[in-house]
This record gives sequence, structure tokens and C-alpha cells, in this order.
Amino acid sequence: MLVRREAILFELETTYRDSTTADASDAVFVFDANWSNEAKTLQRQGPSDTLASFQSVYGGRTATVTFKCELKGNGTPGGSPEFGKLLQACGMGKATVADTSVTYNPETSDPDSGVLYYYQDGKLKRMRGVRGNAKFVMEAREYGYIEFTMQGHPDAEVDSGIIDPSYSTILPPQVVNGAVAIGGTEIEVTKVEIDLGNQIAKPLSINETNGVGEIRIASRDVSGTIDPESVLVATQPFESDWTSSNTKAFTTGAIGSTAGNIYTITAPAIYYKDLQEGEREGIRTQEIQTGFAESSGDDEISIVFT
Repeated sequence: MLVRREAILFELETTYRDSTTADASDAVFVFDANWSNEAKTLQRQGPSDTLASFQSVYGGRTATVTFKCELKGNGTPGGSPEFGKLLQACGMGKATVADTSVTYNPETSDPDSGVLYYYQDGKLKRMRGVRGNAKFVMEAREYGYIEFTMQGHPDAEVDSGIIDPSYSTILPPQVVNGAVAIGGTEIEVTKVEIDLGNQIAKPLSINETNGVGEIRIASRDVSGTIDPESVLVATQPFESDWTSSNTKAFTTGAIGSTAGNIYTITAPAIYYKDLQEGEREGIRTQEIQTGFAESSGDDEISIVFT
């Protein structure tokens, strides 16, 4: 089977692990997709007249699908991006201003779950009750992307002809002409990475057919990395902010220039977890690991599409 002939669909569930279906309109344009199983193997023990081991028994499984999506808008201000439902299943709440913007912020209470279809050139893998994690990667002169890690309860795979997916025709904006800033002061960076840091819990349950209960987002630790050029202390006191545990507002600035395909990531209070020195083309840099703190609850990061 050809990797080129694959497709991923994702739809939100009405209730956890229900019979929700997905169709071609739920397709998400992805790359570097991979499915892996996390299975329990039951080892049997006992006396025997030989030294051979006993056949083990299958003990249920969950599954993980990883893939990347282009970071881009819907093409229409106020429209949800193609991967928007995936963000909701990663514990991000959605707020829409008609004809203007759609914003994703963390949420703690009852995050959405979904059903994921993975077509593989004549075969279909499905999993339900899906939740996961997202990591945003933005590098100068590239296009931004999101790394998704989605976990769920798999159905038995079946043979099925590949669908004709309905993908967005919007092209991702290049990561240029932004205004990355900390504390209101712009910094020169080549790459920004932000990880939602969701801890996924898969509690065991006697009541479930695979022995695993509802997959939940048990905690969140938003973190990231930036690589700004070193500057004078008076301009940006990286070291003293680190040693004093100071927090400052952060923004990527607007990425993209066409209405409906612009995104901005902001945070009210980032802090530095670690600070090391680096070098880029003969220029001294800082290699900074960042944390994202709340300001007023469930607001440590905001992603807005305009």
C-alpha cells in the first residue's frame, strides 16, 4: 500500500466514544502520519514438561496517531481552520467573532473528544474517544506547522477504498514579517516552538472492552523554546528575568498578510526555565526554554486567526 494514498479525517463526538462518523468534508491535510498501537500482553505461567513458554494472550490496546498540519487560516475571517476540531480535542476552547476572528484558548472543563479515520490505500483504521496534544513550530522563511499526537480507542481495521478528501485550498503563509516580542520589545529570532504539554491519562477500567476507560487530559504544562540574538541588558535583560523569575507578555506578531489567513499567538506571562548561550552565523544568541503561566485562569496561551 502506498503512503501517498492516505487520508485522515477528524470529527468531534457528541458524547464520549459514541458512534459519530466522519466523511470527506472532515478531511485534514496532513503529512508525516504514523499509527502505533499500545497493547497489553498477558504472560501465562505454570508447570510444564518442557522448558518452552506458554502462548501469551492479547490484553487490549489503545492507539496513537501522529501527524503534522500546515499552520494556516480558513481563508475567511471568522472561519475555523481545517485543523480546528483537532485543537478542540487537545483541550482548546473555541470563540468566534462573526466575520472577524476565531480564537483558541485552553479550557479545563469537559474538553471535546473526537473520532479519527485513517485511510491507508484500501484499508481503514478508526479510533474513538480521541484526545491529544499539539505543538506549534514556526521558523523563519518556512511555513508554520502543528505536530499533533492523538490517542484513542481503536476499532477493528477494515478494507475500504480511499475516499476523495475535501481539503482546504488555502496556502500556508510564510513565517516572515512578524513582530516577535517579549514585554513589548521586539527580539530577533529564527524559530519559535510552543508545546501545549498535555498529559494524557488512560485509566484502566474493568467495564470497557479494551480495559481502558475515558482518555483524558489530566494536566497541561505549556512550554516552548526561542533563540533570540543576544542584546544589551538595557534592551532585554534575559538573565535577570530568568534568575528573578520575572514574567512578561509574549507575542509572535501577525503571521500572514491576507485576511482570513493570518494567525497570531500571544501569552500574558511567559517565564524562563533555562537559558544557555548559542551562536548563529557568527552572531551570539540565547537558547531559552520558556514556560507559560496563567494570568486569570485558562489563558496562558491564545491562538487567534483573522
